[in-house]
Amino acid sequence: MDALVTALGETVNLAALRGPAGHEEAVYIHQAEGRGLVRLFAQLGAAAPLHCSGVGKVLLAALPPQEARARLARAELSAYTPRTLTTLEALGTELARVAAQGYAVDDEERELGVRCLAAPVRGAAGTVVAALSVSAPSARLIPADLPRVAAQVQASAARVSARLGWSGEG
Repeated sequence: MDALVTALGETVNLAALRGPAGHEEAVYIHQAEGRGLVRLFAQLGAAAPLHCSGVGKVLLAALPPQEARARLARAELSAYTPRTLTTLEALGTELARVAAQGYAVDDEERELGVRCLAAPVRGAAGTVVAALSVSAPSARLIPADLPRVAAQVQASAARVSARLGWSGEG
């Protein structure tokens, strides 16, 4: 995570799924602070809603589609900004995109002016056990940079996964 902060200069978070069915959240379990004067901060142990955070979307996209949809159907899909996805149809489409591309973007969905990109971290069996993300002011993490940043976050998530025993298969 520190290497990713060095490469990007932005805050990097690690989050995992927590909570009972219908009330699951992504909880921040580790953070490496960005180097910029203006930086984002998530308190360790704080939770993020699954439907409008990069880490949450990664964790949901790792589930079978019917299970993700069932969890979303039981959850409160609050609109935090005008950009928040709040329908099962829109979220289903988004989760399919996340699963296909291997990363998620929170494009000012939880807070205006903040963009986040997250990738899955896998355990030894290949299942997604956490999500690694980079968060930055949207003026610094612009859409044109997302493919480059996604490649860096995915590579870092793969290194963390390898440390957890994932072989890269499955």
